Amino acid sequence: MYAGDTLAYVGVSADPKTRIAKHRRKPWGKSFDRIGLQWFPSRADGFAAERAAILAERPLYNTARPRGAML
Repeated sequence: MYAGDTLAYVGVSADPKTRIAKHRRKPWGKSFDRIGLQWFPSRADGFAAERAAILAERPLYNTARPRGAML
């Protein structure tokens, strides 16, 4: 989920439509103006990509950080 050109939130979900709807109801949910979806061969691959994105881009609204992450 993006706010302008900034990655604001990244997450793994088996049901993106429901997950996005839940985030839209949060106080910060209206700040997103663009949503991108990327599919991975396995859930493990998705979690690895999520971790890499959180560590590299430090999305504004991700409160859970990958285990062992030093931010």
